[in-house]
Amino acid sequence: MFDDHVEFTSPGELFGGLRLEALYTDFYRASHRNKLLAEAFYLTGEVEKYGTGFIRIRNQLREEFPDMELRLDSDSGAFHVLVGLVPGISRKTSEKTSEKASEKIIELLKGNPYLTIDLLAEQSGVTTRSIERSLKKLQETRKLKRIGPNKGGHWEVQ
Repeated sequence: MFDDHVEFTSPGELFGGLRLEALYTDFYRASHRNKLLAEAFYLTGEVEKYGTGFIRIRNQLREEFPDMELRLDSDSGAFHVLVGLVPGISRKTSEKTSEKASEKIIELLKGNPYLTIDLLAEQSGVTTRSIERSLKKLQETRKLKRIGPNKGGHWEVQ
């Protein structure tokens, strides 16, 4: 773990003829080195769907962390995954993006304090998870207060 990225290394080559370049696309076919282990993880619910991990990781990063990127590498019999800030994007840029999202939420809630998380996400063009994070931050900084229950309550801009 580093200040600007997290790196994972797994000993061994990619399996089943899978090429590194294919993992950057949505059109690769994964295969299992250990079918019994793969099935055990699937049956315990640890795996949602076989062969979609990198697709889901890329989509999640794009939707919720646009200033982060996924880099893959393979060398000397090891496979490396790095998730980190896009070069040239600083923490300040990331914080400004977060501030803009919070400002947009406050603006929307001033117009309609009864907006749901789903509607806030739809109207601001971000994921519900991003809205949840922003709402939590706005509540912690006392810029926003929830009045009443989740269902039937409303937001009060401070």
